[in-house]
Amino acid sequence: MVRPNKRHILKHLHIIMRTSAQHLQVLKNPSYRWFLSNSLLATLGNGLSYIALTWVVVQVHTSPSSVAMLMICFWISMVVFSPIFGVISDKFHRLNLMLISVLARAVILIACGWYLRYHDELWVIYLVSLTNGLAFSLYSPAMLTFLREIVAKENLLYANTQLDITYEIGNVVGMGMAGFVMAIFSPSTALILNGCFFLVSAFFLTRVRYQPKQEEVLSRSLKTLSQDFILGLRYLADRPGLRAVYTLQLLLFVQFMMWPVLLAPFAQRVLHATVIQFGQIEASFSLGVVLGGLLNAALVKKVGFYRLLLIEAIAGVTAFYFFAASDGIWIAGMLCFVIGYAMSAWALIVTKAQEMTELSYQGRMQGTFSSLLGLITVSLYSGVYWLADAAPLQKLYWAEVFVSGLMLLLLVRNRKRFISD
Repeated sequence: MVRPNKRHILKHLHIIMRTSAQHLQVLKNPSYRWFLSNSLLATLGNGLSYIALTWVVVQVHTSPSSVAMLMICFWISMVVFSPIFGVISDKFHRLNLMLISVLARAVILIACGWYLRYHDELWVIYLVSLTNGLAFSLYSPAMLTFLREIVAKENLLYANTQLDITYEIGNVVGMGMAGFVMAIFSPSTALILNGCFFLVSAFFLTRVRYQPKQEEVLSRSLKTLSQDFILGLRYLADRPGLRAVYTLQLLLFVQFMMWPVLLAPFAQRVLHATVIQFGQIEASFSLGVVLGGLLNAALVKKVGFYRLLLIEAIAGVTAFYFFAASDGIWIAGMLCFVIGYAMSAWALIVTKAQEMTELSYQGRMQGTFSSLLGLITVSLYSGVYWLADAAPLQKLYWAEVFVSGLMLLLLVRNRKRFISD
């Protein structure tokens, strides 16, 4: 009985060591390292400004409806501009598009942060969210295609996992900084600091050595935007497996986007958390994502893409169900950790979508689904805006349980397709 157990342990150690070696192999790419450093600085600023903006809005109105409006301002830009920017990212130099987006966010945050030092006006915070959404709708489709061009196909999962972990580490550090920065200085100082992070992030992007690899030559003229967008829709219509994977990605992002609009008022009104405790609860979610990302790269080879996603979908449904009934900070923190683990499936799903999509269509696919995500998210936030003051916060979390259930249903109905692909 002992010897099989030893072999079993050695087998697992071998898998872990091989996975670690492949993670290190990806990091040997200097262009990828600069890109990863850019992502870390950008998310560090995002975590800081998210806590600052959300907490200020909640303190002023003490209602999830005001936070919902903050999120609506961000996502309405995604609805309108993501399809356009998706086509543009398939046509033009993606690194330059990303650089424009990062610099625009730096200027916006520094200018608005400076304005808030002398004028305490809520519309400025909403303007920051609106313009940030516009810049992000340009960055997102360009980034996912750009990553495919600087990383070998066999290393995509490890690159996406590291990117996801980097996002969460940035959020943990940024949110941890937020309470101290606001306590010592002010929310406006947090926004200015965030803008400075984006400036450094832009510098890192300029260090990337990048040569576009286009599988299909598209017209550089902006006059053909609508034609290229229609070609993208036809490409998607002919591939049911691709639709299923992108729909799975869409549902996961909907979960992720619903999370912050409910958490801040839930932490204040139900859990009676301080701003530092609020940051700690958010940090436990991020730690779950980090641990999940580290485990997924090794587990996917052992249990398979489908089974691993199924496990994480079940974990998400269960954790959201019990989180809605929680009333203690420590219990909520542990459940947030499980929810974060469930959402670490992002790297798996995105990698699958990248592998199944031709490079010349990647931007359009991502832009199309980002627009749908924005439309769904704005609709959900609008519902929260109108229902938040009348419905108990615990009841609103049933929306998260519902979306998790849809993911589980999609996985079950497409079992053969996910396993075969």
